[in-house]
Amino acid sequence: MAETPMEPGKEQLGTQMMTPKQAKPHPDTLRFARGFMHFVRQYNVIPLAIAVVIGNSLNDVVKVVVEGMVTPFISLILPSTALQGYEITVRNSTFQIGAVVNAVLGFLVVALIVYVFAKKVLHDEKVLEKK
Repeated sequence: MAETPMEPGKEQLGTQMMTPKQAKPHPDTLRFARGFMHFVRQYNVIPLAIAVVIGNSLNDVVKVVVEGMVTPFISLILPSTALQGYEITVRNSTFQIGAVVNAVLGFLVVALIVYVFAKKVLHDEKVLEKK
């Protein structure tokens, strides 16, 4: 059977020729799309996604700061030259004390940054509310 050439702006759906304006999405698709958009607006998903990206980048920066600046200062106090490699071995078990201390220091630096940032933002909001 020979195919008939399609007219510009029309697509063939089954055996009928329909224009894109006539083709309608399934009601379930529309319901899902509306529900998803409501979810995105209701629960502030976009700001949350931005915060996750910024937090992930901040994690990398904090890791470098802790390993490159904070840990050397602690190494001045402790007899070990490299805190990251500081380990205690008891029988056949190795406890990586240096890695734990670095992780705790990284957490404290992140917590300090978040605290200072939150205090600044909340303070600025209170100042703006009073005006």
